[in-house]
This record gives sequence, structure tokens and C-alpha cells, in this order.
Amino acid sequence: AGGVHADFSGAWVLHSSERLDEFLRALNVGPLKRKLASGFKPSQEWNRNAHGDWQMVVQSPVGAKTELLPIGRPISDEIDGIPLVKTSHWERGALVTTVTQREPRRKGEPQLPDITLRRYVRARDGGGEELVLEMEAAGVVCERVFARPAGYVRAVNPVGAGGDSRGSLGDGGGDGGAPPRTARPEAPALAVTAVGEDEGEAVHAAS
Repeated sequence: AGGVHADFSGAWVLHSSERLDEFLRALNVGPLKRKLASGFKPSQEWNRNAHGDWQMVVQSPVGAKTELLPIGRPISDEIDGIPLVKTSHWERGALVTTVTQREPRRKGEPQLPDITLRRYVRARDGGGEELVLEMEAAGVVCERVFARPAGYVRAVNPVGAGGDSRGSLGDGGGDGGAPPRTARPEAPALAVTAVGEDEGEAVHAAS
């Protein structure tokens, strides 16, 4: 798609969240995991890999999770054993990712509703910028707003294939080196990004 695309480069931390519990209910997430999700404050680090695809590293209590978001190329994934297909595209400057269940679950088990994630960057009241994540499933829309960490300095390196435009906490720029190794895509920024951990396993539900 044409137009100016959002630049997610660098570090972000959750600032606010609306209707997360309702959204997780729509995904049939149980009360314990919903409570864990509400208390989890995820942080993210965005950059682009050698192919120019966006990738996001989410820090969680049990380590880092990496999610790859190639444009126009379907990726297989799963949440709690449910096979999924996710596809990303640009729409009016926002990165839109659709998540669908690849095949029906076993008889008697609920079907996971289709999920749409919409990410964009907007000006923040008082200066600066914020990354907005809108998640929709079964008619429920949840908004998660991420802000820059305290002391964050935006890097000056241009975004591009093989480049790194991440900022830093005080050093004034990205490292310009090779991007981190891409791990197996974890549940869409659904997963750890929004929900949290349960006994060492990601609560794969939403982000």
C-alpha cells in the first residue's frame, strides 16, 4: 500500500490499556490468566531484519520472545496448540495483522475467533510519540498504548534492510550491528505482548 508507513523502531513499554479483560474473554481465556494479563506490563523492542521485515522482541518474566511480521506473506503460528495463520499488510499508515485459525478444533471445543491487530504511531500529548495497538475479536476492541521508556534517546540511523534504527537508554543511538537472531514466531503480538506468563509458559491470548 502507498502512503507513509509507521516507524516502530526502538523501545516501547506499556503505558495504558482499555478493555483487555473483555477482549480476553472473547478469546475464551480463563479468569486466572486474565488476571495475570492485567498485571503484566510488557516492553517491546522493534527493528528490521536483513530482509527489511519488521520484527519485535517482547521482554517477559521468562525471557525474550521474537515475533516476525513480514508484509503480505502468511506465517504459520499457534496459541496453546491451536494452529493459526497470520498475515500483515499496510493500511493507511498502520500495520494490520490478521490472525485466523487454520483448522477446526476437536469436537466440542470452541473455535478461536478471527483476530485483527492494528498498530500505528501517533503524537503523544505533551510531546513525543506513542505506539498504539488496537486488537479486535468477536466485536470487542481493546486498545493498548505504549510509550518510550524513561531516558530513551531515539537513534539517528535510518531504517532500512539490514539496518538498525533502535534507540537506547542514554547512549544516543543504535548499535548498527546485525539484528538479533529471529526465533520461531511466538503467538502474534497477541501472546506475550499483551498477556503475561503462567508457570513459565506464555499466556497466548492477546497483546
